[in-house]
Amino acid sequence: MLIAEFLILPMGLIAIFLFDHSYVWIYLVFLFLFISIVINYVAFKTEKYEAFKKDS
Repeated sequence: MLIAEFLILPMGLIAIFLFDHSYVWIYLVFLFLFISIVINYVAFKTEKYEAFKKDS
């Protein structure tokens, strides 16, 4: 999960240098969305795993 963030970060920095500064906000929004999706996914997986452990 951290690897994915490290891959996205250089792309965002390149976009900042190549394009107008309005792209910075688009990138930040995308990054926050990505992080929240990852956190929700991990929480969901752990929840399912805990429930599965209880059943068996």
